[in-house]
Amino acid sequence: AIGNTGDGVSVGDGCNVLPCVVDGNTAHGISVGLGCTVRGSRVRTNPLNGIQSGAGGQILDNLCDSNGLAAGTQTNILIAGDSCRVEDNSVVGGDRGIAATGGGNLIIRNSVRGGTNPYGGIVGGNDVGPIGSAATATNPWANILY
Repeated sequence: AIGNTGDGVSVGDGCNVLPCVVDGNTAHGISVGLGCTVRGSRVRTNPLNGIQSGAGGQILDNLCDSNGLAAGTQTNILIAGDSCRVEDNSVVGGDRGIAATGGGNLIIRNSVRGGTNPYGGIVGGNDVGPIGSAATATNPWANILY
């Protein structure tokens, strides 16, 4: 999904978005509803959120690069609900790296580089692995900031 007007990929509830390339669309890269899985996708240079998910989803093993640079608060990966698992994602650049506006999400083993607020916008009530450098991480669930 490259260069579309609007979202690159936009699906409702209970869907799987499996290895995709989503680049340079005019809105969100990937926008999914409740209970969806986004896995193994490469999402880059979308002006709004790179990946945006509702509740009960899984956001796993994606590469998000330089999403969310439009005016306002945008994010490479935004979890807008609860009960999601966000794991093994690699995030580079953009405004915010990973954010969660709902509680009860699990955010582990991600890496974020750059951006103005790498793990900003994660509200209380989420289970977030420790955030630090790879050189000092001792927890297998650590999120890396480099």
